[in-house]
Amino acid sequence: RRNDWAGRKRVRGGAWILDSPANNAMAHFLHNLFYLAGERVDRSLEPVAVEAELYRAYPIENCDTTVLRAVTGEGVELLFYASHAVKTAVGPIFDLEFSEASVSFEGPATHIVVTDRKGEHVTYGSPESDHQFLKLFDAVRMVRGEGNLVCGPEAARSQTLCINGMQESVPEIVDFPEEVVRKEAVPEVVDKSGEVIRSEPVAEENERRWVDRLVETLLGCYAAWKLPSEAGIPWAGKGPRIDLKDYRGFSG
Repeated sequence: RRNDWAGRKRVRGGAWILDSPANNAMAHFLHNLFYLAGERVDRSLEPVAVEAELYRAYPIENCDTTVLRAVTGEGVELLFYASHAVKTAVGPIFDLEFSEASVSFEGPATHIVVTDRKGEHVTYGSPESDHQFLKLFDAVRMVRGEGNLVCGPEAARSQTLCINGMQESVPEIVDFPEEVVRKEAVPEVVDKSGEVIRSEPVAEENERRWVDRLVETLLGCYAAWKLPSEAGIPWAGKGPRIDLKDYRGFSG
């Protein structure tokens, strides 16, 4: 209820918003896959096909759990797993496989590590080591004509194209079965110490929800390079593969 677009497919005026974990809180991580595979520092590879699985545990219009596979014109396969319906936060993590080396990042408290085919390691440090507002500072420098553009619309559009394909693949969000959804009442008002200062019946939209063993399921699929439906998960179902080669706009 904090605004009129959170968790929505479109705003009240009718414009598409497609708000989801993959297009909001974790959008950077999805875009990062396309960006790191780009041939130039100011370009990203673009998806030519997407297949997805979209689920929800919360009573919202769009999904709270996103799993997708995107394929680029160069044949690069990208797999992405994101959810707000988990009890314990994990990540972000990534593993990138290249012809001569692999790159891994095991989470915020770790470093990016490159391992070549000989088994030798190079550490690139933590992405958290830069200033929190580095991208804002870079934008200000660009406005002043003092910097080089590294991620303009040409590089950023891959993420939006992927999101459109994802939603086209699963136009109707799949609800998690009730028997695997856990619910916890979240107090509407607490003080600075966390003590409840107003106790009222908790509305459905104020419940915290998570899916039983979803963390283990998604991590297992991640390790196997599979979508949940491909791993035989009982509640899982995959949408059709969407061709994005001549894609012109989201139809809904």
